[in-house]
Amino acid sequence: MDNEKSTIRTDNLRDRYFHDTKFRVLVDSMLNIIKDCQFTPFELLELSFHLKQALILALIMYEEQKLRPYYIPEKEELEREARKRIKQLFE
Repeated sequence: MDNEKSTIRTDNLRDRYFHDTKFRVLVDSMLNIIKDCQFTPFELLELSFHLKQALILALIMYEEQKLRPYYIPEKEELEREARKRIKQLFE
């Protein structure tokens, strides 16, 4: 693997920051977390495992929120539908 490709180049990251809106929002959010929680950048690097876990949980919670509850009909509605189908069988 080429060393130039394997190292993170900050000029490329800054370019992406200025041209990729979603990346900028993510970086700005992380910057605010650093400021609000008063983490040093080194502490955040040490916590990268926990950040990965938090991301996984956030993705799971997002998917759960997208799920719609199944509609379960009332007993009376089920009985009406059953009577209707039985009636259709004998017509």
